[in-house]
Amino acid sequence: MAGGLFAIDKDYFEEIGTYDTEMNIWGGENMEMSFRVWMCGGRLLSLPCSRVGHIFRDRAPYSFGDQSLTMTLYRNYARAVEVWLDDHKALFYRFVPLAKDVDVGDISSRVALRKKLNCKSFDWYLDNLLPSLPTEKRLLASGQIRNAKINQCVDTLGMRKANDTVSHYRCLPTREPGYTNQVWMYSKRYELVSLENCLDASVEDPDDLSFKRVALYPCHGYGGNQKWHYSATQQLIHEPSQLCLSVGDPRKPKLFLDKCSGAAHQMFTFTNIYIRDDFDF
Repeated sequence: MAGGLFAIDKDYFEEIGTYDTEMNIWGGENMEMSFRVWMCGGRLLSLPCSRVGHIFRDRAPYSFGDQSLTMTLYRNYARAVEVWLDDHKALFYRFVPLAKDVDVGDISSRVALRKKLNCKSFDWYLDNLLPSLPTEKRLLASGQIRNAKINQCVDTLGMRKANDTVSHYRCLPTREPGYTNQVWMYSKRYELVSLENCLDASVEDPDDLSFKRVALYPCHGYGGNQKWHYSATQQLIHEPSQLCLSVGDPRKPKLFLDKCSGAAHQMFTFTNIYIRDDFDF
């Protein structure tokens, strides 16, 4: 929900704790309120026939004090995460490592509010509202995908549009800008997920040895071109074509599909592996 564009009964708004008044300036209240409403017995309704005018300014008319906009957002997000995400908060910090350094302030009143309202767990929220969202409990592996031959990682380079080419780049430390472009989630549906996109490859003829490009495409959940098997020999095998994810010249940051050979240019490792028994060896 948008944190400032909603209609709510005043008494109910006060009953469930209005806003988290310790959040600063702007940002994060949209997620915090969404979690709280759903987990504490309420619901959010979308009215498609309603119309709300909302004009963004070219720049914020207010000051963020001695913090940047980014760090203000991280603090607000971290407050919501610490109160509502239970043991799922580790995944947030994996994607936003700088938020670990933020002082979130006193959250005891918000924790007490959650207890007073007898709110459900974040597992309940995921199971009932976001059953397809990849979380660590629904993953086989996650983190950077490092190639053995060139010691570089699979990288989106910040691309997020459908059909954008996926590349490789030097493996970045967690706190370096661009690190999140190298964070992938390998789901129990055998998808390689980056944010809302999946690693995708369309191969008309697997026997045609011409260049097989690998790209991003919105995750659709139906397998097909987005289904990858991670083998015991550390190969990522594209299910429809039975071709392997490969790298070539490290000076040319491109990923492609090629016939599986077991060579180092087709061997990849994940930062984190959770459930080895579920791998489709």
